[in-house]
Amino acid sequence: GEGAAAFARSSRARSGGRPIGQAGLRPASARSVDTTAVLAAVQHETLDPDRNIFRRGDRLAAGLATLESLWDEVRRHAWGAAATELRTRETAAMLATARWSLASALARDESRGMHQRTDRPQTRADLARRLVSGGLERAWTRFEPATDSLEMAS
Repeated sequence: GEGAAAFARSSRARSGGRPIGQAGLRPASARSVDTTAVLAAVQHETLDPDRNIFRRGDRLAAGLATLESLWDEVRRHAWGAAATELRTRETAAMLATARWSLASALARDESRGMHQRTDRPQTRADLARRLVSGGLERAWTRFEPATDSLEMAS
């Protein structure tokens, strides 16, 4: 906890001194957001075997669009009062993570390991590298440059 607090204090310079956690804490205009429905949508997009085990690009894209829309709603309007603050922040964190996961699955245009795409059954040698994801406004992904050690491990 102390390390996280120290990191947060040091991060203020990078954020211009403003807090960066908005979803569930500092909405632009607070209004009621049904976090139970948001959580159900996250679970549907990430736990449904027809969407997550038998992956296809069109389903991944549709799921990501759904989650991005929900993220806009949560980021702009969800606010947890004292009794619901933790639940609201947990829901926002799960939604953010689900967005990164689907964006990554969509970017990996191949089947590799446990990541199997029914529309892309082949493994692509050019994608034998680490995929990084992030983003709060919109989920983003990028492949790190290939290295000899990664290419040899494939």
